Amino acid sequence: METTWCCGPRIRRQLKEHGLSFENGNLSSLSPCRPPDTSSSATSRQKTLLVPDKDADGLDAGVIIYKTLASLGLEKSLIDVHLVGKNCSVHDEVERKAMNAKDPRYIIVVDQGSRAAPSFVEDRSTKSLLIDHHLSDDFPENATV
Repeated sequence: METTWCCGPRIRRQLKEHGLSFENGNLSSLSPCRPPDTSSSATSRQKTLLVPDKDADGLDAGVIIYKTLASLGLEKSLIDVHLVGKNCSVHDEVERKAMNAKDPRYIIVVDQGSRAAPSFVEDRSTKSLLIDHHLSDDFPENATV
């Protein structure tokens, strides 16, 4: 049984850049996927902000990332969690201000945020990682996807 994939032009370009082909909805020459590298935030010993979605997969992923960072040596006191308010988006100004107020050096947004938008926080030196399974060709500025 073949797996059919759907992706937009940006993803197709990225696949091509990595030596993968996309034909008739099927990927060929696919090598195993590597999980996102969260180790730099753990080894930096600097404040990391997790922003998981509040549904089952977002919270589960948030807990896994939290425990991974802690097991890699990041002190739990340096890990903060921000839950987006009801009927709000991670891109809403009120949420961006709340995340900025926590002054993170790293921000990991999970299961949300896949659309064109400004950076999650104002400080351009803050490293942002977006982990999301939702299909999108557009992402926030300065985010690693």
